Amino acid sequence: MKSIKENNNNTKNKRAMDLKLLSISSVIILLVIVIAANILFDKLLGGPLTFDFSATHKNSISKKTEEFIDTIPDGTSIRIVGLFDLPASLEHDPLEYIAPLLEAYDNYAGDKIKVEYINPSKYPSIIKELDPSGSYDLKSGYYVVKNGEKIAIVDPYDCFSYDSSYDYAVPTAVLAEYTFSNTINNLLSEKVKHAYFVSGLQEDPGYEMKSILTALGCESKSINVSGDFTIPDDCDILFLNGINADIPESVMLKLDEYIAKGGKVIVSVNYYSNTSEKYENLNKSLAKVNLYIEDCLIEENDPSYVLSADYYESYVDITDEFKGFTDKDQLHSGFPRSIRVCDAPLDYVSTYPVLTTSDKAKAVNVEGGFLQYMNEGKYNIGMYATYDDGNANPEVFVFGTNNLTADSYISGYGYSDQNVLFIRGCVRRMLSIAPEESLDIPSYPVDSHAIDKDRATSTSITVTALIFIAIIPLALIICATVVYNRRKHL
Repeated sequence: MKSIKENNNNTKNKRAMDLKLLSISSVIILLVIVIAANILFDKLLGGPLTFDFSATHKNSISKKTEEFIDTIPDGTSIRIVGLFDLPASLEHDPLEYIAPLLEAYDNYAGDKIKVEYINPSKYPSIIKELDPSGSYDLKSGYYVVKNGEKIAIVDPYDCFSYDSSYDYAVPTAVLAEYTFSNTINNLLSEKVKHAYFVSGLQEDPGYEMKSILTALGCESKSINVSGDFTIPDDCDILFLNGINADIPESVMLKLDEYIAKGGKVIVSVNYYSNTSEKYENLNKSLAKVNLYIEDCLIEENDPSYVLSADYYESYVDITDEFKGFTDKDQLHSGFPRSIRVCDAPLDYVSTYPVLTTSDKAKAVNVEGGFLQYMNEGKYNIGMYATYDDGNANPEVFVFGTNNLTADSYISGYGYSDQNVLFIRGCVRRMLSIAPEESLDIPSYPVDSHAIDKDRATSTSITVTALIFIAIIPLALIICATVVYNRRKHL
């Protein structure tokens, strides 16, 4: 017969074992709940427990990029190599918007895309490995994107847009996904186009415009104004971007030749920086396609169009011929000049209004600091010209506003702005680039904590709230109740 002491010991041992089993069971139940939630997140949001609903997408790629990666053929091997050591902490480092995103590329793409970080100062052989022929100037601090023998270099600096009103770089928006997805897309494409920017005319630098062109598969370079100025034979599109000085005669003659051979040109000017420039030589070249930049400022007087108190910033209407470039009917214009048909038009050239004011706008001449008002009516802020003589088919867009191509506008309003979409459409038209040949991935504001509606739909947010507000607390309450009842009867 067992003693009382032995019975008490057996009871304590049984109770301890029951409590141990109960604790283990509770932990298993919680693990099951977490795993189930993880799977649910994976199905709904494309990433298990990343919780990346922010507008910056620092930790995830968009549906657009996922769809693009899905189209990459199996067997493709793209290397993204950061030529530097990744910092132990990314907090307050620009790479916090790039490195986690690239990790998401790697995770989603599997063997198609691999991301690595190799510092050339520690492993110099990586430069020769990536570029055996030495054709590229590979340096520390950059990303190298490689597909077979084709290489593209991405500067982390170019993964952001900046506020140009400061004397130093102040990032305003994140372009990392836009940059890397289109870089990969361009490496996979056999088509490479070339854009050239004329420099030396007090022009807008065009950094943002060049990023847009990169996404469209265009390599951008500058041509300096000089006595022996030439336009390269591989020039697919030429930019006179926000110029504030007239072109010299040497440039005028080469521009005439380029247009006569079927060249594609985009010109943008305005009246804000230089009110005295009449663009006499430029207008001589533009006369070859029946266009003329007027020496007057356009003031909008229709209240429904006006955007600022001085009436020089306003909406402009997109004409029917060009409405397909964007889903809006109007764009923003600032300090515009009027564009019209030249005085002696050639009968074989066709011209089209692109952007127009209301019929209540006024032309203003600025003479000696005084405003002299001219006729009231509708003015063209943008025009397009072309002709087909059997040998050449030139195309020329001339805009009397810089709000489509200027760094200050694009960085301020972002790559999803209607003006940016419109100028992208103009380039696509001129270079016959189909929309599917480039990836229109929007930029996102730096440090934005706004909910991204494309990734955080009402359904996914509801499910998230349900899991954290209802299911998990309910599970904990059930576990606690079970534990309490079992302990009470032990």
